[in-house]
Amino acid sequence: AASAATAAGGEALPVPNYDQLSVASLRARLRVLDAAQVQVLLDHEKAREGRPAVITMFERRLTKLSEGS
Repeated sequence: AASAATAAGGEALPVPNYDQLSVASLRARLRVLDAAQVQVLLDHEKAREGRPAVITMFERRLTKLSEGS
């Protein structure tokens, strides 16, 4: 049984053990991800977990990345 989280398309998520991580752990990992990777996580979160705080965090990170921060 594979324990790695996968995105809707079946590809592996850019963060290992995503489904076991706390919001704080996810936040710490965001800095090294590009916009495409954050979008994959956002889509996964919306489809599976639906945690408002995590969705907001990913959306804010995408905004910062699009502004060049």
